[in-house]
Amino acid sequence: MKILFISLFLSIITQASVWVDTKSWSIEEENKYQAWVKSSLKKDIFSNPQSKYYDIKTDCADAIYALRAIYAFENSLPFQFKDPTKFLGNDLITNRSSSFDKTIDPVKRLKKFLHFWFPHLGTTTLRLHDSLPVLPSSLKAGNFFVAPTTQTDSNGEPYKHAHLIKNLSNKGYYHLLSSTVPAAVRSLKLIKGFPKSKNILENGWGFKRFLWKEDYKHNISQKNLTSVNSSQYENYIKEYTNEVFKNFIITKEPFEELIDRKFENICELLEQRIQEINRIAKLLESNPRKYLDKNSCIKKDAYGVFSTPSRDKDIYKEITDMYSVWDATSQETKDTLSLGYLSLIDKLKTYDQSIDLELKIPEEDIHNESLILLKGSKNIPSLCAKKINDRFFHVSDFINRYTTKISQRNQNNQKVWSRNLSANPNDSFDARWGLTRKRSTCPNYDEYQEIITF
Repeated sequence: MKILFISLFLSIITQASVWVDTKSWSIEEENKYQAWVKSSLKKDIFSNPQSKYYDIKTDCADAIYALRAIYAFENSLPFQFKDPTKFLGNDLITNRSSSFDKTIDPVKRLKKFLHFWFPHLGTTTLRLHDSLPVLPSSLKAGNFFVAPTTQTDSNGEPYKHAHLIKNLSNKGYYHLLSSTVPAAVRSLKLIKGFPKSKNILENGWGFKRFLWKEDYKHNISQKNLTSVNSSQYENYIKEYTNEVFKNFIITKEPFEELIDRKFENICELLEQRIQEINRIAKLLESNPRKYLDKNSCIKKDAYGVFSTPSRDKDIYKEITDMYSVWDATSQETKDTLSLGYLSLIDKLKTYDQSIDLELKIPEEDIHNESLILLKGSKNIPSLCAKKINDRFFHVSDFINRYTTKISQRNQNNQKVWSRNLSANPNDSFDARWGLTRKRSTCPNYDEYQEIITF
């Protein structure tokens, strides 16, 4: 009779739940989750049609919630977050929700559950309601970093961003996974380095981990658990990271590996830009009435999620950071690199100083001497060459077109400086990559425009 009752009880829960949790979170389960994030989680989990979780639309906070939910789903663990529709109380939304019973397929039911709640979740709920600070000595893969960014909106308010920590390198930096806005089906971005932020850290910003269900019963302090007292990001992140890696056996990163890592980050950012521009073009083509006004211009309220000025600024910053590292390195160290590396950086810096839009980088220089950077048996395409309209687009092309300005009119008919590499989604594909000076007559709402006063 007891066995019959238990079977009946589990059957009722199954019918009334997104999934059934038969285990509880523990240190052991957290360790397994960390191992999954570190070793098994692929950055194309949401974008690969062969993945069970293909077509889950995420932004940065959504991705972190989704990955935790997916692991919990696959391992019969509970998943919950504070009800974001209620300002008071500690009511929780959990995997035992009965609102999605009509969807029979368990994976589709999970996706419906996530897509229903994603619009109500974000960096604010993640940092204030569903996580608690992590001691540097306890930071692991699967934890995350959430904070204001260095980019601001039109009102001067910083955007917020969240990174999942995929791994901690024994060379003293992080492997960071993230999605971005707007929520869309996309590959996660993998950056090897440090999270960037404007100011830290109070009211729940910083390095965090998910709460367990029983934690919601207590008043959780969001004070950062670190000896760092500085309110400045640069000091905070440096000191926190020093504490994180204090007990690691740190291997000094060879200069050639450092340059590799910088290039890999730049390549990743450029690839993300390509995917985003292509995605935007397809979206506008598939549903023009939703996003375009009567003049076939993108509506003002949709413009911000389609334009790429902050993304472009991040790419520019990553490239110039690499140049700074190069300039700060002794010639003796540079001489240890292969000719390909030396030639590569010299060519980059030479071409980037030019503002001649008609300049054609000699293909023989790029493709013969510097096409491949050799590091052991590993081949890395130099300059992150990407094929754009049947020609290669290189890092130097990006810098040249990003720093070159052209004049145009903004939405108030003021004459403004605009970058030759357009962030405006109203512009043509060629303009988005700086292949033409021609611009759309549609309004340009980008936040980083400089009004021409002469």
